[in-house]
Parts: sequence; structure tokens; C-alpha cells
Amino acid sequence: MMFDKRYEEFYPNVGFNEENGNLHSIKAYGGTNSGISYFHTTGGGSLQLQATATDEKSKWRIVPIGGSDNMYNIRPFPGASGLLIDKQFVGADHWGNTFMTNVDQRNTGRERWYFRPVPGKLNTFNIIITGGTRTGEAYLSTNPNGDTIHLYHEDDESGRQRWVIEKLDESFDMEDLVVCKNVALGKPTSQSSEGWGGSSSRAVDGNISGNWGQRSVTHMQRYFNPWWKVNLEQSYNIDQIGVHLRTDCCTDRYIGFIVQVINDGVATFNYTQTGQLSSSTAITVIGDAGEVKVGNEVKISISGQKGLALAEVQVYAKGGQI
Repeated sequence: MMFDKRYEEFYPNVGFNEENGNLHSIKAYGGTNSGISYFHTTGGGSLQLQATATDEKSKWRIVPIGGSDNMYNIRPFPGASGLLIDKQFVGADHWGNTFMTNVDQRNTGRERWYFRPVPGKLNTFNIIITGGTRTGEAYLSTNPNGDTIHLYHEDDESGRQRWVIEKLDESFDMEDLVVCKNVALGKPTSQSSEGWGGSSSRAVDGNISGNWGQRSVTHMQRYFNPWWKVNLEQSYNIDQIGVHLRTDCCTDRYIGFIVQVINDGVATFNYTQTGQLSSSTAITVIGDAGEVKVGNEVKISISGQKGLALAEVQVYAKGGQI
């Protein structure tokens, strides 16, 4: 479906902007279980509701699209803690499933949204996709549990297709919008061993799918202390590392994986995974005193006799080489 831009009276300019680093909370108007209402993204880019908007991943930029007074991108707090850097736009697929994505596909309209005021409700809007979905799937919606955000064909007056938008007291620094580049993409790689055709280069091919059948996941033999490494070919100020694991098998093997930033053979940053394992982990690279960490290699390893399998490793750096 695609809404004709001539209907600007139906989808009016509602005045959102980010000129002063404005941030907003987006809250389901009603129809959800008590205490779960704020629009939120997980670190890996799944959309759901949570109880408060205190987490940086529940704070949103509503960005006017150039040349239009009534279409917007919905984008996250810049550098939100724990969010993978490539998750930059709220979008949807043809079937109405929603998620964070890395690009505004202008020709589809699936990362662009109208905000239509709900009559008689203060700061309350239907958030409506501008196009690219099957007929009728248009309204941003949630289920009663708040664990799924999807598109729905109507405002059913439950409150789950109505969203309260409130400007937050805090703002972001416009300088934080500096784009980070994945400097690992396509770079030389190596690993401690190879099994079942799972070459080390698969972890820098740009495909984050953890499904082995897509032939984009590395695999090592179950030897002691397996490791994988990417050579960045020059030194960078590293900002974030995204680690995507195999998802269709054996996830318990990867608990406790270790990530190191290395510069000229010396480790400058170390991270060890703890707690609940996620298929995608965003690691902020910063020193204990807030200092920038420099590296020309990134190494991932795990202790014990295990078979490490990586879907993708992304190494994000601001600016160019140093």
C-alpha cells in the first residue's frame, strides 16, 4: 500500500523536529497489561514495550524527512547504550512485522511514518506507515502483553494503535550524529581452525543471519580455546563492536566469549560476556576513565573445548584511520 502525498490535510504537519536535540517518549495509550507501555528497542533491534522510558533505548528522535511537512523517520537516541549502531530506523517488512533497520529505503516507504492526531486526545497519535506493506497493514500497534510491535489494519479503539508522544526534558548533542563506519567489513580474517566449510571470512561478509543454512556463519573445530580475528589493516578509534552469533544450534557453547581490541600486538580493551546470552551483543568500547580505545585488530575467543560460530562481527569507528 502507499498513501498519496496529496492527503496532507488527512496527515497534517504535527511539528516534530530535532533542531535542538529533541527527544521523545512514545507510549501506548491503552489496552496493554498494567505497567508495560513505553516503546522500546532491544540491543539487537527487536521492538517491544517496557515499563519506563528511562533506558536510552526508549528515547526517540522524530525526524522530519526533507521536502515533506508530514512524514518522519523514527530514530533512536544517538549512541544509545547497548544498541547496535546499525539499528537506526524503525521500519517494517511487507507483512507488517516491525524492527530496527540500518537504512531508510526511500522507494518503499517502510521506514517512513505519518503521525495523525487522535481527535480529543492530547498528544496522542496514530502512527501510520507511508507505504510498502500489504493492503491494510498500516497502523503501528502492539499486543496486550507488549512483547510484540506490529502493523494492524485499523485503529480498533483499544488504545494499542494510539501513541502518546511526550517531549523529554533531556536532549542529545547534535555532534553525536557523526556517522560510524563498520571498518571490519570485508577485511582479512583468521581463526584457530575451520570446520564444515565455516570459513573465517563469513563473519565480515555483511550478513548478520545466524542461520547456518544461509552459508554466512563461521565454524571452528571443537578444540581448546578457539579464537577468531579480523585485521583492520590500520588503527582506528573504536567506538562499538557488534557480535552476532549462530542462532539455530548450540547457543550454550558461546557463554563467556571474550572480545579484545588489539593495537600493534597489545590488547587495549577487553570484554567478557556475562549474564544471559544474546544472539546479538553491542559492546561499547571505552576505557575506565572514558578514554578512547585504539586498535588495528579485534579478536574473539572462548575458553574451553568449544566450537565458536560467528554470524557477523561489526567494528564501528568514528572518523578515518589514525
